[in-house]
Amino acid sequence: MQLISPPPVNQDELRALPPGTNMIFTISTLSLAAVLLPQQTITDSEGNTRELTVTETVAVEGAKIAQAVVAFGEDEENRLRKFVSEDGGIVVYTDFSKSEGKNFMKAVETMLSRMDHAFGVSPTTPKSEEVLSGLREAGLDIPASTDPLLSFLFVDPAHYHGLLDVVKTVAPSQRDFMARSKNTTGFTIFAPELTCYFHDTNFQEEAIPERSLAHNLAHLSLNRRYGILPLWVREGIATALEDMCWGEVYGPWYLNGFVFSSSHGDWRGRDTKEAVAELTDVIGTLYSYKANPYRNDLAHLSFAWATYAMLEQPEGIQTFLGALQDLYLTENLWGGNPTFSKEQYQEAFDAAFGSEFLADMQKWWKKPPRWNAKPKKKKR
Repeated sequence: MQLISPPPVNQDELRALPPGTNMIFTISTLSLAAVLLPQQTITDSEGNTRELTVTETVAVEGAKIAQAVVAFGEDEENRLRKFVSEDGGIVVYTDFSKSEGKNFMKAVETMLSRMDHAFGVSPTTPKSEEVLSGLREAGLDIPASTDPLLSFLFVDPAHYHGLLDVVKTVAPSQRDFMARSKNTTGFTIFAPELTCYFHDTNFQEEAIPERSLAHNLAHLSLNRRYGILPLWVREGIATALEDMCWGEVYGPWYLNGFVFSSSHGDWRGRDTKEAVAELTDVIGTLYSYKANPYRNDLAHLSFAWATYAMLEQPEGIQTFLGALQDLYLTENLWGGNPTFSKEQYQEAFDAAFGSEFLADMQKWWKKPPRWNAKPKKKKR
């Protein structure tokens, strides 16, 4: 899609992800789509009128979606159970049983504790709140913000389709995406930070709902910290987190869905060790991996990179992801998948990890520690 005479954009607030397109699970983008929304205007206290920017339009629509889906979750007629994480940062609405809901939250808390250990505590509010606060001060009537990450986990198709209809009704840019999602088992959007997993065993008999929910929430939590990241980075981290939490990678994700045929394996085993030992260039091997189609060897290498970095060099991976976020804000003004060059990746990588990273990673992977349910204590 080409844009002609695009409206102004605030680089510091723009966030988007490329859409997935298959029958399993989809992720939406609001960057280009937001430009197609009916233009809204705002009049400040001095009577000056202007059009909303792309970033403001996305934030406003995100606030409307959040208000609508929360109302859907709280509607007594839907009879959904509500669970809230201990820190209040995540809300789960589900039609599963109370005991199952507790298991879901246990999985979520386990995943998030690992993320906090590696990346520090997540911000309590989305970056879009800064945009919305400014618009409210200027007099625009905008729904209240929803700070927690929102999630829905359904087994009843009526609930899933009902949620899709709610989003479609309040969000013009999401109508086609929600219509396509009726034939999938879930979706994730980032304005607001919202994910839904529909446990449809017609598509994925071996899926574990709480693992899928935690995996998707890991993406939202990572996005809140660092914005849009390359797919190999996102999925490397997500699969590493699965292994750290449960000792297995249940279903690695890629643009065409979850790959269950490649799941359950020992991702710390011989295949990964040998692949790491033969690696000569981390960035040269992984930077262009789009994960579509899925490649088991590259998926394991991205997992190996993320596992080592998160466990042994957390400050390095934090620096690296922060540098990628800065790059995204300057190189991807209209959203979409990161388009960095190998040289840009390499500069950020070397600055974050140093020249000995590959040798250190290969040494660690010769005999990686066995899976342990408890995180390694941080060095003081």
